[in-house]
Amino acid sequence: MKVVRVLGVVAFVVAVLAGSAAAAAATPESVKAIFDGWAVGIMLLWGVAQKYYPPLSKIANATIGWINTLGYIVAKLATGTAFAGAFDAVPDAVGVVLSGMTNAGWAMVLYETLGRTFLERLLRLKKAVPKPAAA
Repeated sequence: MKVVRVLGVVAFVVAVLAGSAAAAAATPESVKAIFDGWAVGIMLLWGVAQKYYPPLSKIANATIGWINTLGYIVAKLATGTAFAGAFDAVPDAVGVVLSGMTNAGWAMVLYETLGRTFLERLLRLKKAVPKPAAA
C-alpha cells in the first residue's frame, strides 16, 4: 500500500513537471526558467527520496542540504547562467552559492514544517533504515 501512495505522489509531480516542460519551448532559457521555478521542489523530492527510499538511506541525512546546494550550482553551470561576464565572476559565484544554499534551506524548512506530517501521518510512510553490513 505504501508503494501505491509513493507512486501516486511521484506520478503527480512528474505530471506537473511534464506540463511545465510542454508549456514552454525547449530552449535553454525555458529549461532554465523551469528549473529556477522548481528548484526547491526538486530539492525537496531529493531529500524525501534520501530519507524514505531504502537504497538511498545509506547516505547520511546531514548531506541532503549539501547535495542540493551542489546540484543547484552544477545546474546553473550546466545551463551557462552562472556567470554573466568576466568582471562579474566573483559576485556571480557568491550569488550562485548563496542561492543554492537558500533554496536548499527552503526545501528543508518545507519538509520539516509540512512534508514530514504529510508523509508520516497521512501517507503513513516510515523512514528507511539502512541494513547493517554483514559481518
